[in-house]
Amino acid sequence: MPYLSHSQTETAECMERWAHRYIYKTEAAPARPLVMGNAMHKAFELDGLAAWQNEERLGVAELNSIAQAALYDELHKADPRGLVPQADIDDMEARLAAIVEAYVERLQPAYKPIGQPEETFTLAIPDSPGWDFTGKIDARVLWGVRAILDFKSGKPWKPGAEHYKPQATAYLWADRDRNAAGHAEKVVFCLFPTQPSGHEYVSYPEFRKTERTPRQLDMYPRYLANVTGRIEDAKASGDFMASPSVLCSYCNYWHACPTGQAWTASHNAPKPEYTLPMAKGAR
Repeated sequence: MPYLSHSQTETAECMERWAHRYIYKTEAAPARPLVMGNAMHKAFELDGLAAWQNEERLGVAELNSIAQAALYDELHKADPRGLVPQADIDDMEARLAAIVEAYVERLQPAYKPIGQPEETFTLAIPDSPGWDFTGKIDARVLWGVRAILDFKSGKPWKPGAEHYKPQATAYLWADRDRNAAGHAEKVVFCLFPTQPSGHEYVSYPEFRKTERTPRQLDMYPRYLANVTGRIEDAKASGDFMASPSVLCSYCNYWHACPTGQAWTASHNAPKPEYTLPMAKGAR
């Protein structure tokens, strides 16, 4: 059965990128944010599981060891060609160490999930026969009210950015439809940006709370139906149109997309951080 996830809807903003990932199965270049984010989530998941089961919490050294091991596991999967230089790997290690230290100091004392961390869900998409929506919730917590906690690494967000994140709308809609009596009322994005401090990094967590109105949640299935319709139309016609934009500079399928290559060249935009050899010809 076909399915959508929040990340897939973002990918489908450019149908050529979506096709490279889900139809052509094109080899993807490594993406530093994804590698680091997955490693961070692995460490936090294990500590959250210990908290949920009322077991002893993990300390800085143990969590950092888990995060660093997960980093190399992620690199092994995402970068089999060894495109990421050792200097960048060392940098990711240092940033992860700062994130783990900030987590233990600023979040861990008050963090106790009210459900199993990394909870997966699946539900049918209204008005899209045969399509499901799937996702994974980092953690459920009590933050004044029932809330979904979502961990983010990477760059700082602009003020108020949390109120425009489709991910919050997606998760609150799905949770309302699955848990009518005890659904989450807000999403709390827990950001762990890093910044240099001497020869190391430090991280100062930010907690961005956001809610959605009932009307916003009611409208979300229409957006999903629009995405599934575009996917079905593209599959029927075989025309997966590219939507070039500034995001081409971050696309891990740039090497296989002549449209994206032409856009970055014509706009004097940077290429992605890591790229594979350019594919010959266009699909």
